[in-house]
Amino acid sequence: MSATTSNATKARLRLIVVRVLMISLFITLLSRLWFLQVASGQDYRAAAQAQAKRELIIQPARGLIVDDMGRPLVANRTSWVIALDRNLFDKLTAQAQDQVLGRLASVLGRAKTELEQRSQLCSEPTAKAERCWNGSSIQPIPLASDVPQHVAVQILEQTEDYPAILAQQDSVRAYPQPYGVNAAQLLGYLSSITKGEFDQAKVSKIAHSTEQAWWAGRLEKTYDRYLRGMPGQQTLTVDARGRVIDEGERVEAQPGETLVTSIDAKLQSFVERQLHEALTTARGTFDKVTGKNYVADTGAAVVMQARTGRIVAMASQPTYDPNVWVGGISKRALRGLYAKSAGTPLLSRATQGQLAPGSTWKPIMTVGALNNGFEPDTKLDCSSGLGGQPVVQELRVRSLRTNRVCSSARIIL
Repeated sequence: MSATTSNATKARLRLIVVRVLMISLFITLLSRLWFLQVASGQDYRAAAQAQAKRELIIQPARGLIVDDMGRPLVANRTSWVIALDRNLFDKLTAQAQDQVLGRLASVLGRAKTELEQRSQLCSEPTAKAERCWNGSSIQPIPLASDVPQHVAVQILEQTEDYPAILAQQDSVRAYPQPYGVNAAQLLGYLSSITKGEFDQAKVSKIAHSTEQAWWAGRLEKTYDRYLRGMPGQQTLTVDARGRVIDEGERVEAQPGETLVTSIDAKLQSFVERQLHEALTTARGTFDKVTGKNYVADTGAAVVMQARTGRIVAMASQPTYDPNVWVGGISKRALRGLYAKSAGTPLLSRATQGQLAPGSTWKPIMTVGALNNGFEPDTKLDCSSGLGGQPVVQELRVRSLRTNRVCSSARIIL
């Protein structure tokens, strides 16, 4: 009897222990549930909402660059851009995706493999680093720029044949070239943003990963903070698959400011022509010292206002067409800009070239001659000695008391 009572007592104790464990477990689960739903509910709710929001960056129109009279040296023009909506594209079957890209490659005259590479996100393992899209997946991915208008209209009118393909207008750089001005090295250019440039600009909060253009060169880079404007923003609500389900607040982009330079377009054009003609003439001139014509492959000219120090003209040779950067430059064209055989056109001899200055005596003698009544078209003989004409000798003595000589000079205003 005592053994039976002992076994019953042990059984009751086990049940009590089990009940305590079960109750403790339920209390723990309820406590955790209360903590997640009540105590930390607001934080998790905010985090969930933040994951459902996506920001679409709206790029502003870049500011103009004009000369001292307001004549545009760098402006903007409208370009038709063909882009891909990845959200819609991912909903298509693999066969449909292949057909769309093949049909688009045919109408654009591009290789299908190129479009496939451009449509990939850089985060994808199969993406090509030099052509993949480094922006957000909800941002339209540009596949081709400067597309003829009739091609863009064809895509817009035949949307059933080009699902997930967008034809939209974008703002790109244009060069009006008043008076035939080139000024490529002076103005600078826009190119694709690099990772190093983006990381540096991100610190100062002036760049977004979705940007496809970045400054480079002279004026474009120096005054970029004024020219770039303020990007806009479109807030979108997406589901778990990244599909857009609602459009939220939209903040319009603010265009960049207009940069007024001290350059005189008319004088700039004149200086560029004179520099080109001087180099061409020199290459056709026989050098008695070397026994062959002068090389004269590079040169630079800078015109500065003596009283204020303002640069009114700056030219460099050889130069290039700044339009090669619009819409992205090819590797072949880029190699040509860096080619030594072409004189490295990308290098600005006026600001980067280490060249010997021209004769410093001619400007001094020219000013002295004009101040002493000589006409602008007067030709002065500059012999190797101090003999010569009395007026020439007097000018030499007045000018810094030097006996530096020149072969000949023609006074030009």
